[in-house]
Amino acid sequence: MLRQPLPKPIEDNFIISDVQPHSRDKHHYVKNYLDAFSTSMFDKWKHRCYVDLFSGSGIENVQGFGLDWGSPLIAAQMPKPFTNLFLNDKDTTKIHALTERIKAFPQPNAPMIFNEDANSAVSKIVPLIPSRGSLTLAFIDPYGLHISLDSIGLLSGRQSDLIIYFPDRVDMLRNWSEYYMDNEKSNLDQFLGTGEWRSLLSDANSDKHPELLYGIYEKQLRKFGYEWFDSKRIYAQGSRPIYRLIFATKHERGLGIWKNVSLKGLDGQSSFNW
Repeated sequence: MLRQPLPKPIEDNFIISDVQPHSRDKHHYVKNYLDAFSTSMFDKWKHRCYVDLFSGSGIENVQGFGLDWGSPLIAAQMPKPFTNLFLNDKDTTKIHALTERIKAFPQPNAPMIFNEDANSAVSKIVPLIPSRGSLTLAFIDPYGLHISLDSIGLLSGRQSDLIIYFPDRVDMLRNWSEYYMDNEKSNLDQFLGTGEWRSLLSDANSDKHPELLYGIYEKQLRKFGYEWFDSKRIYAQGSRPIYRLIFATKHERGLGIWKNVSLKGLDGQSSFNW
């Protein structure tokens, strides 16, 4: 758990996005890993960078629970600060709100904030990450399948751990046969970086589909040098599985940190991957 609980956000004059309750579970894992990552690597790496390509406005209104921090302002409040924050969102209103809100949290270096499509922002962010003495954590939390595998490949050119939103049950499996099957340039093809999913899903029983998709993606990430993986299944209210958070790292130590902080869910119960 986070060593120092964050204060609750308060209303201001900027946009606050409405999100579903499962957002709390997602940020529970992200928050705990951000804390462990930034703390354990504080004296080991000169540059400790955080990349958030779908940052939103920084504050969310969680249905039934009230205001909560979004991922960029969680990162900005770590007790052991990141040396560099690279934040992006293509929504101009959200990025304006984030730019104003983050001023309340002074950083070792001024956050670098971008307002464009994530796949374009990556090509600008990666060259700004120091090529030596740096370790990066990238949180990839798209609003759908709006990040290409090529963009992940660019991030992997730096020493980067990844936490990736993997919408297998809320987009991939809901739309593959109707919207993606006959379009070889579909979002699903771009996200996975391959079209092999077509034959695999067509030939397998539907209960095998989630693991087949995860297996394809892990294989693709291995091409970039990632060797150690874990994932957490996130559920909607009523215990309906909706997506995974995938963790990927090139070093076993990173996996050990992730597993340690992700043992228990937000409710304090041990979590499993189904």
